[in-house]
Amino acid sequence: MGIDYYAVLELNPSATDADINMSYRRLALKNHPSRRPEAGDVFRELAEAYDVLSDLRKKATYDKFGEEGLKAGVPQVSGEDGLWISPYIFHGNPHQTLRLFIGGDNPFSSPIERDVSLTLDNLYHGCTKKITISRKVINEDGYTFSIQEKILIITVKPGWHDGTRVTLPEEEDQGPNSVPADIVFIVRQKTHPWFTRQRNNLVYKAPISLEMALTGFSVDVVTLDGRLVNIPVNDIVHPGYSKLVPGEGMPLSQDPALRGDLILTFDTQFPQKISTESKRLIKQTVKDRTIKMAENITSQQIEDINSAPAFSIACDESSDVNDIEQTALLCRYVNSDGPQEEIIELLPLKGQTRGEDICEAVVNCLKAKEINITHMVSVATDGAPSMRGTQKGFVTLLQKSLDRELLTFHCILHQEALCAQTFPSFR
Repeated sequence: MGIDYYAVLELNPSATDADINMSYRRLALKNHPSRRPEAGDVFRELAEAYDVLSDLRKKATYDKFGEEGLKAGVPQVSGEDGLWISPYIFHGNPHQTLRLFIGGDNPFSSPIERDVSLTLDNLYHGCTKKITISRKVINEDGYTFSIQEKILIITVKPGWHDGTRVTLPEEEDQGPNSVPADIVFIVRQKTHPWFTRQRNNLVYKAPISLEMALTGFSVDVVTLDGRLVNIPVNDIVHPGYSKLVPGEGMPLSQDPALRGDLILTFDTQFPQKISTESKRLIKQTVKDRTIKMAENITSQQIEDINSAPAFSIACDESSDVNDIEQTALLCRYVNSDGPQEEIIELLPLKGQTRGEDICEAVVNCLKAKEINITHMVSVATDGAPSMRGTQKGFVTLLQKSLDRELLTFHCILHQEALCAQTFPSFR
């Protein structure tokens, strides 16, 4: 059965030339391969149907004899002018058909970019943005225009960024021989009165006095969802200091259940003058807070060590600049951040460097700091007799005090130093 050219163009045999032109324009642009790569055969059929029905002689032959008669050729019939005699063959280039129809190569207009202003609250919660546009619309005759207002709707998702692009296809002016251009809306974030945004994080700058910077304080922050969050700051606020509050930032556009962080920065207001008494109080405050911060660091350090399933200690005995014997006690362990090495204490030995003195100082230090010695699995020292002696060396006495054996190692730095001594260039 032959091709029904009228059906291809979604017409009936009574269609006028204007109907044929309008239908071909609509269907050819709709099924153009640049928009629908899979519609190549449809695009070709549309071009062939238009090539036949837009030509009076071909159309007359097709109307009388159908596709088979058109393509096979028909004999000249006396008195019936306009019949196609030679067999019809489509030229096979649907792009050429469309090019001749529209008078150019590209029926697609370039996208039109427009800015859409949104508040930080809009981008935090998400919203529906309605935008009214005026555009040209083709009338039913296919050639004249009228101006139409249309409301475009943009569904803003929580977490969108400044610069996010949203494409609304074919919403620009209509043309007789072209596809309306896409409108690309580009998000432009309005300035917020107290938050600035860094990717998914929110930054809040708090004005504070010098007294607050030195003595501690708390900051009340009203979040974008209306909550009042109280944030204590116990550190000394130095230039460049910031405090991170996890999970109080912007939602992530890919997963709004996840959020960035809130970053507190500070604008310290310095006084013009400070009295003598104020200077004294500031000095004492800084001293007290430094001690408190050191205690907090030590407490966190011990908590990390005790949370590790196993740890090792390393001891090294030496004299300081005042010729006082000291033993450095270090701890090695592994946590979620990887291998860690922390100095636990520098232990004065009161002039004694015997294994008994070193062992007593180390064990007492570990107990005083409440470090769980049941997790200790190894010890590293140098090769000095006070450390490695078989009877009264530190390692031997430590194992006796624990009533169990430990893995013992010669400190790698001392091994390297001993190796280096065998090379003349390092002596």
